[in-house]
Amino acid sequence: VALEGDRIVGAILITHWMGTPLVAELGVAKDRRGRGFGRALLQAAMGRLAGREEPRLALYVTIGNEPAIALYRSMDFRQVGGQSVTARLEG
Repeated sequence: VALEGDRIVGAILITHWMGTPLVAELGVAKDRRGRGFGRALLQAAMGRLAGREEPRLALYVTIGNEPAIALYRSMDFRQVGGQSVTARLEG
């Protein structure tokens, strides 16, 4: 969790998928984006995982989310997959 005073301004949730740590959620309050909170959250998570000798951290990002993509690239994340496919559920 990222705090500014007593206000929660960001959070990260790491899970495991097929044995690999995965960023399930990373969010920063709209009025606090661009101030380093997302980077700090990722760095903290990566530090903890490195201390547990995890070899990598994976994540998914929405195509067109350029601020997030720029952040991930600046932190040495590399694209290794293609596109996801979804189906509309009728109910």
